[in-house]
Amino acid sequence: MSKILGLTVLMALLAQLAWAEPLRLWVTIDDGLNPEATDPRSDDYVRLSLIIPSYQSMATLSERVDSWLGPGMVQIRSDSLVLIQAPRDSHARVKFIAALLALEMPPLIDPPA
Repeated sequence: MSKILGLTVLMALLAQLAWAEPLRLWVTIDDGLNPEATDPRSDDYVRLSLIIPSYQSMATLSERVDSWLGPGMVQIRSDSLVLIQAPRDSHARVKFIAALLALEMPPLIDPPA
């Protein structure tokens, strides 16, 4: 009986992973790298905005990034805006953002078209 339960749990986990989407499909990003911006930033954060605001999605995003980077790297500002601590050096920041946007997110709502 426990083997059947274990197999069922494993199948459910694999099904969820099969439907995971990269974070880049769920967010827009303000990377802070534009030197001609009207309000240039000198902080250590990139700003991600959920395309479809959702408290559940934001909580999952925060948990996922915390598990990747460690606690204290995420600041949730609303159901659609999160700040994530990132390197200041532009070369390192580009690599960081590429890895961040490739993070797999479990499906919570229908992805944007």
